[in-house]
Amino acid sequence: MTRARIPEQLRAIGGTGALIALGAVLGGGTFLVLDTMNPSPNHGSEFSLRDPYYQTCREAFQDGRAKMRSGEPGYRAELDADNDGIACEPFLRR
Repeated sequence: MTRARIPEQLRAIGGTGALIALGAVLGGGTFLVLDTMNPSPNHGSEFSLRDPYYQTCREAFQDGRAKMRSGEPGYRAELDADNDGIACEPFLRR
């Protein structure tokens, strides 16, 4: 099939509509295949797209989270001010 004949053949099968339908089928199929290929939860990575990400402890508090321990969803070393393995610990002002 030559490049010049492609537009003629697209017109024969419905033109742009057929091309859009083909793209939708291929895109949807790719999404389904990739969605079913979830890695196991113990794959060695500490980050997951399903884990909450809190930029600040204020965001964690607003989400009802406090005292997140190392290894729990939402814990990041940057939120652990005293490096004791517990992030976003509430404290009393003196």
